[in-house]
Amino acid sequence: MTTSPTDHRSLNSSSSSSETEEGGDIDLLSEELGTGSAPSRKTSGGGIRPGSSGSRGGGRRSVSAADLQLNFKQLEIERALNAEDPLVGLELLRELSVSRSGLVNDQLRKRAWPRLANVSDLDLRDELLPAQEECERHPEYNQVVMDVNRSLKRFPPGIAEDDRPELQDQLTRLIVRVLLRHPGLHYYQGYHDVAITFLLVVGEIHGYHIMQRLSMSHLKDFMAPTMDKTTYLLNYMYPLVC
Repeated sequence: MTTSPTDHRSLNSSSSSSETEEGGDIDLLSEELGTGSAPSRKTSGGGIRPGSSGSRGGGRRSVSAADLQLNFKQLEIERALNAEDPLVGLELLRELSVSRSGLVNDQLRKRAWPRLANVSDLDLRDELLPAQEECERHPEYNQVVMDVNRSLKRFPPGIAEDDRPELQDQLTRLIVRVLLRHPGLHYYQGYHDVAITFLLVVGEIHGYHIMQRLSMSHLKDFMAPTMDKTTYLLNYMYPLVC
């Protein structure tokens, strides 16, 4: 599930579905970007080098190799999301999500993150979420509220001031609902920084379902009653960074 991107493997070799013959997907991208014939060519090593549209394109803008690769990656993500075999699509989506540029933009993340977290439409229909009143009775509710109130700086500057209190209420409910769903988990400071990322991209309901899955897997050791497991894991930090 957000994630900093790592150095990617060549998109031309990540899977057989991403390899194209000259005049294939690159031509399609060229047409979508309004550049006429493909403005880049494959080198002998399988890479992509920029071409030049020149004046022959009637003033059309040239497209860099980076633009082409980014747009080609968007096509690959769409292909993974719409794959006939869900397992094949999921595996490709995992590879694309950890390669350079990640999942590219929030529109694609909104569709891909629930898939990567195994959140289905059935999950969204079947679970009756705790109401605000039940959330407020949770023993860690006040601590969550205090941390969330300090999270204003995490909201993008484009969000209106009038909208922020409602987003803070949604973030608080999202977190406390996870704690109510899994009574053995305990809130820790910084958990809200993870939750707000999903809230802003996929919304409160999908964000809750993603967070409760992550909390039972990737984040579970940090949500124990004591800091013992966290302290043990932190001992690996020094060897890793030295």
